Amino acid sequence: MTDRDVDDTTETVSRRVKGGRAGIRALETIVVGSSTDQSGKIVPPEEAAKRVLKVLHDARQVEGSTEPVGVVVSADVELNGLRGKTVSLTWSMWQTEGKTRLHGQWLNENLAYNLRPTTGKDTTTVDLWVPLPPGAGTYVIHGDLSTAGVPLASNQSEPFN
Repeated sequence: MTDRDVDDTTETVSRRVKGGRAGIRALETIVVGSSTDQSGKIVPPEEAAKRVLKVLHDARQVEGSTEPVGVVVSADVELNGLRGKTVSLTWSMWQTEGKTRLHGQWLNENLAYNLRPTTGKDTTTVDLWVPLPPGAGTYVIHGDLSTAGVPLASNQSEPFN
């Protein structure tokens, strides 16, 4: 992938995610989660770009536009005794009601952040932008924290549509 390809991809993604500062935060969340694999290793730029564009393509869109629609979910995280360890925050979306059933990527664990505490007791609040699936319905976001594949904690958002 050339520098021009990266610029073109960035321009395309920037056009798809609007909304000023909220749009930039949404883009940051998508890029962070798409740039690494589950073990935290960086994927090639071509793969990251494909992942970002797929997320945006599969999301619900504003009627008459290609602008994706999503929700921002905040997570307060407290990490004790994990100094220097990589802690992954992943999300999946679950449907609570509606006629179109979720499948595939919506139900998989999607990496949002890899956190690395710098003290024995670290806290942070992170925002993640989650695209809404094309079908209308009521959904929840299920968030999980894990380190080295070992589950640490999980929580679920309030229902939204």
